[in-house]
Amino acid sequence: MPKVKIWPEGLEIEIDTDTNLLQALRDQNLYVRSSCGGTGSCSDCVIKIKGGEDELTPPPFNEIQLLGNVFHITKERLACQTKICGEGVEIDISNHDLKSDEERRSAKSQKKAKTRVVKKQNVEEQTQMRREKLPEPKKKTFEAGGRRPRLFRTDNLEEKAKAEEERAREHQARRQSVGQKHPRSIKTNKSNSDKKD
Repeated sequence: MPKVKIWPEGLEIEIDTDTNLLQALRDQNLYVRSSCGGTGSCSDCVIKIKGGEDELTPPPFNEIQLLGNVFHITKERLACQTKICGEGVEIDISNHDLKSDEERRSAKSQKKAKTRVVKKQNVEEQTQMRREKLPEPKKKTFEAGGRRPRLFRTDNLEEKAKAEEERAREHQARRQSVGQKHPRSIKTNKSNSDKKD
């Protein structure tokens, strides 16, 4: 079995070629953070390769999808997707600190504990108090946006109807006195005379 040197501890451990680095490090009681359980979907188990990168398996598609194809620049790999093929590999797991992770988790749980749960009764009381503090809205007396509607006069309707009838009679009388015929009847008479010719 090939040996791997682990920094910052300076340990040298033997790792089976069929086991990924995450599982091998956990078997040796070395802490490496991982929230996906080794499926390669969280990128929490990122480790730095200090030497022997040629003795590692090539990164699979899901690792490239998470970290990108920039291993030659960053020298970072996912421990759950990396297996050892030969001797001379050195890895750095200094980014994985159990103390800092536990502190972060406890701070998160304390923050959740501080979250106040409001009961339905308290919510109703608070809304009632807020309503009492607010000034009453102005009541609209009219439907159309609070405007006063225009008055519709009906007292002069009879006079207007009489005036319309008088105008119609005068117009009829003028037509009869001049002897005008309806324009349609004139057109039909001309068309009949044309046919006779």
